[in-house]
Amino acid sequence: LAPTSTWSFTARLTLMMTQRLHPDVAYDIPYFLDGDIYPLQWKSSSDATPDISGLPSMDYALYLFNTVKFHLGQTFRLLDEGAFTTHMQEFYYGDAAKKAAESRLWFVQFLLVLSFGKAFLDQSRKRDPPGAGYFVRAMSLMPDYSSIWRDTLLAIEVMALAALYLYSIDRRESGHLFASQAIRIAQLEGLHTELPEEELGAAAVDRCRNLWWTLYIMDRHFSSSLGIPMIVHDSDVTALIDSPTQSCQRNAMLSLRVRLSRLFSRGHRLTKIAVYRTERRPIESFIEKTKTILNTMADLAKELEDFINTKFAGPVNSMSKGMRHILLLYHECVIVATRPLLLAILRERLDKLGLPLECCRRIVPLMETLMSTGINSATKSLQLLKALVDEGLLESFLPFDLEFTYGAAIHLTMAGALVPELVGQRSSNQQAHLILDEIISKGNRVAEIRKADLTRLESLFEGL
Repeated sequence: LAPTSTWSFTARLTLMMTQRLHPDVAYDIPYFLDGDIYPLQWKSSSDATPDISGLPSMDYALYLFNTVKFHLGQTFRLLDEGAFTTHMQEFYYGDAAKKAAESRLWFVQFLLVLSFGKAFLDQSRKRDPPGAGYFVRAMSLMPDYSSIWRDTLLAIEVMALAALYLYSIDRRESGHLFASQAIRIAQLEGLHTELPEEELGAAAVDRCRNLWWTLYIMDRHFSSSLGIPMIVHDSDVTALIDSPTQSCQRNAMLSLRVRLSRLFSRGHRLTKIAVYRTERRPIESFIEKTKTILNTMADLAKELEDFINTKFAGPVNSMSKGMRHILLLYHECVIVATRPLLLAILRERLDKLGLPLECCRRIVPLMETLMSTGINSATKSLQLLKALVDEGLLESFLPFDLEFTYGAAIHLTMAGALVPELVGQRSSNQQAHLILDEIISKGNRVAEIRKADLTRLESLFEGL
């Protein structure tokens, strides 16, 4: 993985500390390549007759479809509900074999929806990821590129769904490739531009708008996770988030999500400069860049607060799952933006091993306030995630709650060892381990690896 990946950062951080703290010990960091945790294989055959055996009844298929709608929620708008359910009725009430053959791309989408539905409901600890049976069947039937132009919007939805499933089972590189294909098709179809409602119709434009901004969010997240440049450049995008004729809470939340995705990628670029430049740069330059990002986020925080007070008045538990995801993303942006500051202190500490901690704190007063902001966000992230555990809403298949937990725990581990006076009693990662254990208990093998990585780093920081 490339530089700004959290997992790459963890591996490099672990190696750097091991080499300095235990120079005489040969150490080999466990490294999992794309597909190592959940090895899946399929043989594509775009002209094979679709297999319609072993499918659920229509009522159970609808239950799985509604489960997928709930879990993908406000963020991933990858299904046209009306068109999808119409196809389902034709499939179940008509000639199923003929429907699957004639609407091959929809049948692939149907299998992908079943795979997600099973993944969200299945909590078994098997070698294969949940929903893998349907997913492999879908991928083996994926049409060739010459035929996807018959329904490009459906093709975009199918590729994006495949990308999200692959990303969720720690096949991030494969997932990014499918997301990239979906984005390129969307650009060829002009989804990144402002489309005329009077010519195409409000429903068609709304579908295109939802698809485009979902792809945009996926690009920002997947690319940042892999540490590679974004596919989509903001200067090329003229698509609107809100319809010119209507505005609603759903679109307001999407707008917040898009803006946070932009800030998220900016924070990762700052980390890339801090960690992977060959030359050491003055810490003052990072402080100024961090201040700029956090100032922008302070304005957004006020907007978030106003939005919550307006739309979710009442008990905290009345806040929607999608809104809490936005809050977690906000705190992750703060964590990523302030991570280079902790890294600067760590490097100074490793350069002065054997000396009292006070000898390595020359730069702490320069950035105390900024670091406190990051520590506060890490603490609040774990509190929000623990609330999701208590309410039974923590995601065990989609990787985002796992990523939020892991990122916050790493941040507090570093801060607790380097600037303990700023952390106080918040440094304990017991809450993070409880959250990870909850995800692991539902059969997520990726979470097992992340917990092992976290435990290894905690042990190293205890030796500082």
